[in-house]
Amino acid sequence: MQCCTPPETPDGAGSLLKEGRPLPKVTWNLNPFAQLPEADDYLGAFNPKSHPCLSTPVDKMVTLRVQQKLFSLTGQSMDIRDTEGNVVAKLGGKFMSLRDRAVLSDAKGNPVCCVIDKVFAMSPAYYVYSFKPYFAGQKPSGEKQDGKDLYAWAKCWKKMMSFTDVFEICMAIGDNEYQAPGEGTYRAKAPSVLSPKLIVAKDHQACALLDRDVLSLSEMLDWNGWTLTCAPGTDIFLFIALVSVKDAIKDKK
Repeated sequence: MQCCTPPETPDGAGSLLKEGRPLPKVTWNLNPFAQLPEADDYLGAFNPKSHPCLSTPVDKMVTLRVQQKLFSLTGQSMDIRDTEGNVVAKLGGKFMSLRDRAVLSDAKGNPVCCVIDKVFAMSPAYYVYSFKPYFAGQKPSGEKQDGKDLYAWAKCWKKMMSFTDVFEICMAIGDNEYQAPGEGTYRAKAPSVLSPKLIVAKDHQACALLDRDVLSLSEMLDWNGWTLTCAPGTDIFLFIALVSVKDAIKDKK
């Protein structure tokens, strides 16, 4: 049940400082080596005050790099660094009896969000929960992490009937209610049918690029490197959560 009016994520001058490109149209391109566009020309710049963020939004374009699969269920923590070697986020994962769960923390180890598997979903989906409300008046979801209340933030799911990988992030509109499928604030699409990469858009404006190795030695050894470039004014923790969901869904196939 919706408890109050959720925050708006408007288009136009209020939310955009620089216009980004739209997602590419669906094609039958089978090239797994399809290249992503140049970030400087393709990504927009967003007003961080126009939408809630899990943590402090970045004020410039940021690129993150990791040399292993993000959604690790070994219980071991993993640092996520920028191109200058600074720790930006930490991830810890564990396996539960019915659901996968991973906790994302900031560079100091303060928990920011929790990514939890949605059981019995028609399409592969995960919930992103925050340790703070998404909007004023929102009540705790009923989920907890280390005894702390969790609040509904977003639902990330993969579209099944699609030639290319397509993901949608539906933001919370209530205590345990989310935007309807097809109306999500964020969408992510691979540049070709066989590509493991993603182009992410917010309100139809490109906001992040996920680049990753294709048929490399690291991929064969299950040591999969990826690079995530995030536009100014965006929520990098939400994008890291998206990558974790993508990896988790792939591992379950």
